[in-house]
Amino acid sequence: MTSVDHFITYKPKAPELGGIIAYYYLHTCKEPGATHRFVYYPHFRNAITCYLNADADIKKGRAKVTPNASAGLIALFSRNYDERILVSIEAPFTKLGVAFEPLGVQRFLNRKFSEVAVKTTVPFTELGDGFADLALTVLKHPMEDPTTRLDGFFLENLQPSKDADMDRVVAHFFSEKEHSPLDELAAEYGLSLRSLQRKFKEHLMCTPREYRRLIRFRRAVNTYQFAERHTSFTQLAHENNYYDQPAFVNHFKQISGRSPRDFFDHIQQYGSEDTFWTKA
Repeated sequence: MTSVDHFITYKPKAPELGGIIAYYYLHTCKEPGATHRFVYYPHFRNAITCYLNADADIKKGRAKVTPNASAGLIALFSRNYDERILVSIEAPFTKLGVAFEPLGVQRFLNRKFSEVAVKTTVPFTELGDGFADLALTVLKHPMEDPTTRLDGFFLENLQPSKDADMDRVVAHFFSEKEHSPLDELAAEYGLSLRSLQRKFKEHLMCTPREYRRLIRFRRAVNTYQFAERHTSFTQLAHENNYYDQPAFVNHFKQISGRSPRDFFDHIQQYGSEDTFWTKA
């Protein structure tokens, strides 16, 4: 963050939202003319982002947000599995984010995820006027803790899981210590490989292999960033199931465009959760 912007993270308090919503956040800057620029990297989570009185210009690999006093609310949904995105936000701005755990936002949708998340970032109205009104209320009072209000809305609109098989497979991805072949994994859950791939396309808009690699990348980032003492990259690669250190280095370069050393030297944490961006 700069000296003029503030980023505050809030964890849901309702136990029923555990494993569904990771956290909420408010990001604000009141200084006219200040520009906040950062790069955010692929993540297995996805998010709703709402701005008050702003215009958003979204292009591949870039997003630019500028003030517009008459614009009202902008709500965007992002599922970023493969892009480094340069974001530029011109102040003054007030931003609300809702970060969902894997398969979390699907618990509030009345359409298939594949029908909603057709691009990396899309305008978002799937939660109706109730969410829009709530987001406006929160954004107009950014110094207040929004957790109770947001929890209440999501609890009221929570739906049953859309696919128990997907729940189990994704949970397996997060718990596995060794990567078993995908056809064997599918069979373990009574699925064919083709069925597994189809389910991932429908519920997450990616392949199982892509999602597994993304989990590995983010797990390595969190392992390093949250460690009391930074480990060696060789150990980090081993702990996060990379074949060897060269494979680890190549994976980081593919995703972040930087070597692991350069990546970790420049990345910064925003709030108290695993929001890690690089200033640009």
